Formats: sequence, C-alpha cells, structure tokens
Amino acid sequence: MKNVITGISFALVSAAAFAAQMGGTARSLGQISGKTRSLMAYVGLYGVWSKKNLKITTDAKTTYRAGYLYAPEGTNALAGDWGTDQPAGYANDGNSRVLGVHHTGVASLGGLVPATANTAFFVSGDMPRRWHFASDNNNRLYGVNADDVTPANVRNMTFALFGPNAGAAMPANKAWVQESAYAVHGQNVTELEFSNWGLRLELGLGYRIMDELSLFLAVGRKFEFENKNAKNSKDDISVETRGTDKKFRAANQNADLTAKLDLASFAYNNNLLFSKVKVSAKVKETFGVTGGVDWRPCPMLSLSLTTGVRRYDVEVLYQNGDYAYPGTTAYFQDAYLKSNGRFKLLSSQEDESRRMTGVEWPVVFGAAVRLVVMGMHCIGVGVDYAAFESKLSVAADKSSKKTDDNDKAKPSVLTLSNPYEAAAATDIKTGTGIHQFTPSGDVVNTITTTLEVKDLSVSASYVLTL
Repeated sequence: MKNVITGISFALVSAAAFAAQMGGTARSLGQISGKTRSLMAYVGLYGVWSKKNLKITTDAKTTYRAGYLYAPEGTNALAGDWGTDQPAGYANDGNSRVLGVHHTGVASLGGLVPATANTAFFVSGDMPRRWHFASDNNNRLYGVNADDVTPANVRNMTFALFGPNAGAAMPANKAWVQESAYAVHGQNVTELEFSNWGLRLELGLGYRIMDELSLFLAVGRKFEFENKNAKNSKDDISVETRGTDKKFRAANQNADLTAKLDLASFAYNNNLLFSKVKVSAKVKETFGVTGGVDWRPCPMLSLSLTTGVRRYDVEVLYQNGDYAYPGTTAYFQDAYLKSNGRFKLLSSQEDESRRMTGVEWPVVFGAAVRLVVMGMHCIGVGVDYAAFESKLSVAADKSSKKTDDNDKAKPSVLTLSNPYEAAAATDIKTGTGIHQFTPSGDVVNTITTTLEVKDLSVSASYVLTL
C-alpha cells in the first residue's frame, strides 16, 4: 500500500504545484483571449500490448531429523560384513547378544535377541543406550529397558561395531553421529518472458490551466487476455543443495571429524532437493490511479506525460516433479530402495501443484501522442513502463481473509511421505561410506518465492473529452 500512497501523492502534488506555478499566467492569458479555465471530464479506451520480463527466485529448504554412520568414502563404516559370524572374543556373554543387531551369528545365539533387531538397527539407528541383552534371568527382549545397558557396555558395543577383532583399537576416522536436526538449502533463478493483449478503460477529470496546458487525474480498469501459446512463459527447474559442514566426534572419542552429512543424504538425486518441477507465472494488471499533464502545442496535436500507481496480481505455480526424501543408499539393496524402476526416496508430485500469489502497486510512468479531431476526439499511441519486486505468499484458502501485506508472506510448505518399509535381512548389503538412518518425525520441504517484474506496454487509444 505504500506504493499506492506514494504514486497518488506524487501525481496530485505534481499537478497542484504545476497549477500554482502557472496560475498567474493562466489568468492573464485568459483575460486576453476572453477564455477562462475549465473543468473537463473524459473517457478513454486503450488497446494494450504488453511484454513482461520475469525473474523468479525460488529458495528451497528441506528440514529433517536423522542420525548417521560415518566412514570415509570407499570404506565400510561397520568393521564386519553383514551376516558374518560373531566376532572373536564376544561369544556367550551379554555384549555378544546385544551385538546381534549387527551380526546374525550373534543374534541367533540362544534365540535371545530377536532377528528383527538386525534390520531395526539399520533403519532406525537406535543408539547403544537403547540396547540391552536378554537372559534366562530377566527374559527381556530387544529395546524393553534401556537401563540394561551400562555406560561401560555402551563403549564395548560401539567398539564391536567399528572394530570386531578383540583388542583392536577404536577407529579415529569413523563415527556414529547421533540424531540431530538438519536444514538443507538450495536456490534456483529462472527468467521467463511473455507478451499478451488487453483492454484498458479509463475515466478521468482534467483541469485546463491555460489554453495549451491541462492537468488530469484518472482511474482505470484493465482486462488482460491470457496468451496460452506464449513462448518462454514456463520452464522445468531443479534446486541443488551444496550441504553444510557438520562437526562430530570420531568413534574413539578423541578426534573431531567434519563432513557434509546432509549432502550425502541427497547424493542419490545428484544433490537435488527437487527436480523436474514445472514453474510458470502469471502477471496481470487490473486497476490503476494515474495523473499527469497534457500539452497541446497546436489544436490538432496532444502530448501527455503520466505517472501514478497500478495494481498487479501476480502468481507463480510449481507443478509436478520429484521431491527428494533424505536418505543414503549405502547399506540397502537396490531392490529394497527402488519401486517401478525409481527410488522410493523420490516423492513424486505428479498432478500436484504449489501456488504462490501476491498483489503489488508499483509506480508507473507513461507518455502518449494523439491527434485531436474537433477539439474533443483524441486518437493516438502511448507507452507505459512499470518495474517491481514481489515476495509471494502461499495462496490463501478461499474461506480465509486474504492480506495484501507482503511483509507477512507465507512460504509454501510440503510434508513429504515416508517411503521406508519394513526391511528384511536380505535387503541389507555391505555398504561403504556414509549411511543415514531413517528420519524421525516429519520431513518438510519449504519454498519461498520472489518475483521481479518488468512490464513494458504499448497502447493504441481513443479518448473522448466531454
């Protein structure tokens, strides 16, 4: 609204200042010519061709909570292969039973650790403090009571995961990263352009301050016709993330490691937060308040300059595409991670859309030249220009009150569905590099949209002065 006030004030103050400056001259000329200043009304009809250049900036963010197993690329975060026999030196004691979440040979020992603990570990990444072993005395099963694991045994279990050989040193280049919140960012800038036709109807008042010079103020309504065949009015976009450094402790608790863990979670999708999303935009002028000056150097020629504000309704639409659910492929078979030839970690939004809207009142400038017939019929051509930036907001529900205050623009929020299903032992492979456990809670993709518009219009007009 500040542009509305600025534009109207600018038009009115300019007109008033010009009138005050020319008032004395107008009176003297009026007395000599025998004419007086007069108030006029006019109606104008414009056929308008507009070319709009658009710049769409899409800021995307995906948030989630997850833990990781970290190892340098090409190495296995777990020292033992999946499905190997129990590690030497850990047979027939409490630790070996707990280690059944990794080693099937240990898991089957005495039937005390459920076989489902194997895959539960790889999917959920339960930390050692949540493990315990069952015995003939307590008869408890996996995950019933975290207090069954003492702090000393936590270290032993972590040691066994990363170094299964008895007496081996804890690794300094591997880590178990506890669950944390991650916010992954990316940006896309798309430039579009299109042209369309419209009709503008104006009603105005003019004030003749001298025979050749008049001031005017007008209100107008424009009806624009959508050009469905407009070229360059839509594009397929993707948003890439570069990840952020995360600092964490190595398994030996004596070294600090740094890695872009979140980047590894989107590596399967070439580091894209979303891909093949079709973006399109609509920019429509609807209403305007303008003022200016009209100069007639001769009875048959009119030259005018105009300024004021016009209302624009803007929209950006994101349709279809794939949104990435965070997860690594390091320790799962492709048959588990893929469905119908595509990764389950890609959340398809086929036939879905995300609509962002906004309302702006930019200042506009224009000029026109017209032929005057019989002193009241004006036929001519003109040009107008407006430029503005709009921070768009998620489209409001029809039942809610819509606000034009872009300072309160709301981003578009999409909650991604969890593609993980129950895994079996055969779904697990010996992986290398970083492995991310299944996110806990919602995975949310948020987009914030900024639209820059440059609108150049050329018009043919007929103005009737009453």
